[in-house]
Amino acid sequence: MKKSILIGALAVMMLFAFTACEQQIPTYKNVSYITVEQTGDFVVGQVFDASKFGVTVHFTDGSSSVIENASIEPEGWETSSATVKATLVSANEQYQASTDVVFHRDITSINIEGTSFDIDVEDAKTNATAALAAAQQKVINDLTGGGATITVGYQGGSEVLSIEDFRNWLDGKVEISYGLADASAANAIAEAIQNGEELANIGLVVTLELPTDTELDTTIAKNIPTTLVANLVLKTPATGAVITSVTVTQAENNEVFAINDTLADVEYVVTATYKNPDETTVEVVLDASQYTFEYTTYETRYAFNVQSPVTTFPYKVTIGEDEYTGDLNVTLKADYPTAVTVGYADQDNSTEGIQAKVYAPGADILENEFTYTPTAWASGYSYSTTSTGTQAPSFTYSSVTVTPDQVKYATADTTSYPVSFALTDAEENVQTTIFGGISTITVRSGN
Repeated sequence: MKKSILIGALAVMMLFAFTACEQQIPTYKNVSYITVEQTGDFVVGQVFDASKFGVTVHFTDGSSSVIENASIEPEGWETSSATVKATLVSANEQYQASTDVVFHRDITSINIEGTSFDIDVEDAKTNATAALAAAQQKVINDLTGGGATITVGYQGGSEVLSIEDFRNWLDGKVEISYGLADASAANAIAEAIQNGEELANIGLVVTLELPTDTELDTTIAKNIPTTLVANLVLKTPATGAVITSVTVTQAENNEVFAINDTLADVEYVVTATYKNPDETTVEVVLDASQYTFEYTTYETRYAFNVQSPVTTFPYKVTIGEDEYTGDLNVTLKADYPTAVTVGYADQDNSTEGIQAKVYAPGADILENEFTYTPTAWASGYSYSTTSTGTQAPSFTYSSVTVTPDQVKYATADTTSYPVSFALTDAEENVQTTIFGGISTITVRSGN
């Protein structure tokens, strides 16, 4: 009897033991597939950043989990159809997924902070282009060196570019240039350079442009406003610096004519070269209050002579108790008209009066088919209107353009076909209208 009780109890114990073991058997889940998605923004031209993508593993039991140990690599990053591929190795099996990359291509703003242009006035006076280029290089150095940040804006957000991003842009994906935010500031800058003055907070815009050989398609905006500013600054001598030399030059854009002008019309700039205690030198444009200037052999009422103009004038500059001498070279400018009257050229000398040309529809309108008579000159001088006295400089149609340059076809008979005239600056290709007189020509069908 005791044996049967013991056996029965043992059976019950074994039953509970097997039941407990069955509940502790783990349930394993396997990887079914993975997905990858973009989690951060990219502006066109940015370098690849794997942290802006997330990888999710999906298991056979229907659950999922974001993982960090997947490999994420870009494909075709330099093209307009870039993708990224994610790879996960689990239980000796390899799983892959890819997704297209979304770039923000419509950049609406760009702000550069932490830097600015510092352009030396004297360097700009010598070579403004080189001075600006040197200042721009400083900005680039600040950006690529981490001393400044660049933030680009797009619809719905903005992105701060990394140093690598900006270097990537400069390596050819995006060309960056700077220009004036206000075109009228050019005159203020030129005047400041001429007068040796400082000028702060010159507003600039940044222009982004993709080279034609890139595969990135984009509509990056042009003339994007930026917080970047330029400053014209003056070099200053250090304490204890001494003047080693003084030069006097004619001011830039100072128009002096060989007729009707005197030595008093010459504008000049006095520049002193200082040697600092550390042996470096600094050139400084002096204010008129810092020196006295005089021509040593001429009075300022000396008038220039058209036939044999003097262009070199000895001078003396006095600073404190020191005197500096030299020669001021003056450039005389050829006189030019500021007002011109246009007339009809006579087409028939055998007939009394001016026989103006009559144009047919489709005919060319040529500059040499008109006469040009200057009525005012830049020098303000009144030239002789007779064969005696000082004659005005010759003026021809070589620098004149007439608009339009052709009569439109099918133009009906009319005596008021409009034309206009302008003077073209060959160097800058800028046209200035200084012409009066006729403003129409005659068109007659069938001629």
